[in-house]
Amino acid sequence: MKSERLIKLTFEIIPTSSVEIDKINFVFHPDQPPELIILSALGRCVYENMDNIDDCELERIFDVVEFFMEGHDDVSNAVATGYVEGIINQCDSSEFNRAVRLMKPLTCEYAKEWKNLVLRK
Repeated sequence: MKSERLIKLTFEIIPTSSVEIDKINFVFHPDQPPELIILSALGRCVYENMDNIDDCELERIFDVVEFFMEGHDDVSNAVATGYVEGIINQCDSSEFNRAVRLMKPLTCEYAKEWKNLVLRK
């Protein structure tokens, strides 16, 4: 997978996230699951563990997310719609504020636009 760097970093910071991916791999076996599904599950893992992730580690994650957000390909789309939305969709206002404070510019802009779109529905 092209997003392997982000996946490995998430596993490093949240070791239990690999369990979620093992479940997804089992469901899709013998095929490889779509990258979007993997990234969405990892984004949810980040959200679920935000209270246990310090700001430095969260910034490391968002540095890598920003790297992918700067691209204009399927991977950047999967990172945005999977990983970033997987985090943002579940955040309350204080969690959202913490996340966007630590995000880099493109990721922050995307997260705010997505949150505004979701709130309008």
